[in-house]
Amino acid sequence: VSASGFSVPAGQTLTVQPGAVVKFGAGHLNVTGTLDVQGSDVDPAVFTSIEDDSVFGDTNGDGAATVGGPGQWNGLLLNVGSTTSIAHARILHHGSGGWSGIDLSSSDVQLTLSDTEIAFGGTHGIDLENRDVLPSVTGCSFVGNVGRAVQDVRLTSVPGFVDNSASGNGGGDTIFVNSPSPTTDTTIT
Repeated sequence: VSASGFSVPAGQTLTVQPGAVVKFGAGHLNVTGTLDVQGSDVDPAVFTSIEDDSVFGDTNGDGAATVGGPGQWNGLLLNVGSTTSIAHARILHHGSGGWSGIDLSSSDVQLTLSDTEIAFGGTHGIDLENRDVLPSVTGCSFVGNVGRAVQDVRLTSVPGFVDNSASGNGGGDTIFVNSPSPTTDTTIT
């Protein structure tokens, strides 16, 4: 449990194992080093709000049943030089301060995301912030976010999104492309 978020500095690795639950009262998981999240089908890793008693019980210690809601913590912030691999995870109730479940703050970010649910956030599921980056996002679901499933994508980034699903996202169950002219040869299948 983190009241205000925490960082993975450059040169360091944070490994999150199957079944691990990381709860935030506010703030980001701010990644400049390496984040390695390896949940499983049966036991996903979970990132959520401290208010979300449905996962790992009453960790905020208020003695009452509280529920997660949109925007109760910021989300994952991937910074310049970071490497992030997330498999079989759930990222829930993010979006405080306008941040998405996963935000890329630089083109120099490596993101591999698979079999992960990004849901019930106060903004978008993922925001590429119009960065010239090619993430690998495969088999993920974007559910019930207030904003779009995926926001501010360059057309050249779209091929990195494969076999994903989206439903109930208020801003649209879409990959929003805001830089439609490719800067390199691009194939979309």
